[in-house]
Amino acid sequence: MVGDPIEKPDSRYGRTGIYKTHLYGSPSIIVTAHDMCKKVLNDEVTFKLGYPKAVTVLAYNRILSSEHGRLKRLVTAPIAGHNVSTMYLERIEDIVINKLEELSSMKHPIEFLPEMRKVSFQFVVQIFMGSCDQGTVNEIGDLFHVMSSALFSLMPINAPGFLFNKALKARKKFAKIVQSIIDERRMTTKNGQIGEKNDLLNILLEINDEEGEKLEDKDIIDLLISLLFGGHDSTAAGMMLTIMHLTKHPHCLKKAKEEQEEIMKARPSSQKRLSIEEIKKMVYLSQ
Repeated sequence: MVGDPIEKPDSRYGRTGIYKTHLYGSPSIIVTAHDMCKKVLNDEVTFKLGYPKAVTVLAYNRILSSEHGRLKRLVTAPIAGHNVSTMYLERIEDIVINKLEELSSMKHPIEFLPEMRKVSFQFVVQIFMGSCDQGTVNEIGDLFHVMSSALFSLMPINAPGFLFNKALKARKKFAKIVQSIIDERRMTTKNGQIGEKNDLLNILLEINDEEGEKLEDKDIIDLLISLLFGGHDSTAAGMMLTIMHLTKHPHCLKKAKEEQEEIMKARPSSQKRLSIEEIKKMVYLSQ
């Protein structure tokens, strides 16, 4: 079950592309129109970047801040654009296929956004840490869910019984698990076992910061948390909205399906996996 997040304002006020509301206890304006979004995102003089207190405590990372431009470029290059597609396509394809098979076997209505969040969470974990046993993925996933639930708390109070307090405890447990993975990775590298060169963790363990020093483990852990907060929810929302709009517009679904069928017809019989070349042929879906 999915819903359009701006459907109610549209039905009440018309599709204006700009709405007045209250978010996190403060007067707010939601902008959805393309031109206005572009204005807000590109005008760094008028519009300043800011986050609620809970976000800065739970998810802030110095590497991704503006004052560390070179380091930011180094750590984000492996997870940007076609780099992700090339290095992780097979893993991502497996994750998607497994999830679709799981969903198709369900006999009850599906709450689609939470399911897509699980998928995108696995994407980030795979890109960051490579192959990881499912038990560990599930454990850090549960901890991350607790952290996410408090991310935009109206009252981030660090006291027993409050959600923000639970999130801070979950973050400590999360960091402890990732720290053990970092320690294990360092040990295998020291023993000459290179492992998966393409995952981001190996890259982060090798690069130097602006002062020529290796990254601290805390920075690496903070980066993973930031990537999860910054990437997994927006990816999940994108997948959900794509499915929602294709479902609401059958003619678009028909064109998308026809394009996929043409690509499959042209695939050599020996090829079993999705390729980058096939993705480039998905012109309609890329619009």
